[in-house]
Amino acid sequence: MSTTKDVLYVMCPLLAIILIGFLIGRFKIFHNDFRCTLGQLNLFVFNLGIPCLVFQGLATKDFTDLEWDYVLVFLVARAAFGLISFLLAALFNVLICAAAPIARKKAPPCDFLGDGLTTWIGSTWMNTIIFGIPLLSALYGPGIVVYNILAAISSLFFQMPTMLLLFEIRAILVSRRKETSDDNAPSAELSAPGSTDTKPGEEEEQAGANESASSKGYTERVVETVRERYEDVRSWYLRRVPWPVRKVISLAVHIITNPPLIGVVAGLAYSWIFTTWAEEEYPQWLLNFTTWMGGSVTPLAAVCVGLFMNMPFFTIPRTLHAWMVWLRIFVFLIAKFILFPLLIMGLLVAFGFDGVKARAGVLIGALPVALAGFSISKKYQVGQEEQTACIALGTLLMLPVTLAWLAVLDGTEIWDDDDTAFLPMMPMMMPMTMPPIPCNAPPNAPAPV
Repeated sequence: MSTTKDVLYVMCPLLAIILIGFLIGRFKIFHNDFRCTLGQLNLFVFNLGIPCLVFQGLATKDFTDLEWDYVLVFLVARAAFGLISFLLAALFNVLICAAAPIARKKAPPCDFLGDGLTTWIGSTWMNTIIFGIPLLSALYGPGIVVYNILAAISSLFFQMPTMLLLFEIRAILVSRRKETSDDNAPSAELSAPGSTDTKPGEEEEQAGANESASSKGYTERVVETVRERYEDVRSWYLRRVPWPVRKVISLAVHIITNPPLIGVVAGLAYSWIFTTWAEEEYPQWLLNFTTWMGGSVTPLAAVCVGLFMNMPFFTIPRTLHAWMVWLRIFVFLIAKFILFPLLIMGLLVAFGFDGVKARAGVLIGALPVALAGFSISKKYQVGQEEQTACIALGTLLMLPVTLAWLAVLDGTEIWDDDDTAFLPMMPMMMPMTMPPIPCNAPPNAPAPV
């Protein structure tokens, strides 16, 4: 049975690393702007570390042994909470419009899609890989790692593409709204009388530019020629390909080139071709590479979370909808740490899961929001205050929430965690400290005492 000590052995070092990251950003140890350090470390974790980690977790498993019902559990849960999120967004917008006359202020423009997507991210975008793998491995052994990856697959193949598509639709609606308001506003630009297309000295500058172009070396001219050809192709693409088609192509390329998704697809392909069909062992050199790269994910990501804690998430402006922002943050935390794990629990029972796999699914559902949620919100300029607060507060609440859910699982005795298929972490490490068996000893000879 999982104990508080097992959780503390994982959570305390994680929180200590997060504190180190926070101090690095606070005292500007690596850079004057902590965002630069955060961006560089986050790029390494996202583009290299996580793909290697998920690749090894899938490539070392038999393809026929992967339980796709586990993926379906989290996919259904994410889809259901997506619908709930948009219902909550509609309720928030109604409350804001109703409160505007009482406060004698103008209500902000309705942003149903933005509020719904922000709620969806804040309640379901779990830190499955970065914090989930070390936590569940310490509780139930390294064999549980593949279930963390299966739980994350639904976000890569379903939730992320759906959210990006809806975010793009929202961006189109927002831009058209701005264009309409700009057309209705009076133009402030007046052409000056007697103005000409050329400025004084422009001809001399052009002559100097021609001279410098003629003195360029061969490499510079080749680079300039390639750049011009690229601009020609790009202008042809923008001129000939319809705008909706360009948007679809851009979105598809963004999804396909997602590094964690590439790691998942490559891991599944390797598992199917080499591990299952050819029955080849996972090569030692590849095992070392993916283990070392994947082993860097949790500590570096924890430093990134600590750096992120320096974001000013308590500086929400005192406007009409400020109280709604805090209400939405509260709803996010309740949905993320209580409602979503309860939904996962019900789906696991419905799909017939039990034992360690079911307990792990509930704990995965209770993990805090990942930094990727803020990255998406920042890119599309919506819900950044809520995501910043949810990530910071959720990370701080991770330890008590995990202990609370373990107490619930142990108290209700829904599932037993005594599963022989999953070994605890410490016994797996014990053979490393045992003396080696002599070379001339029989194959089954015990190790010397």
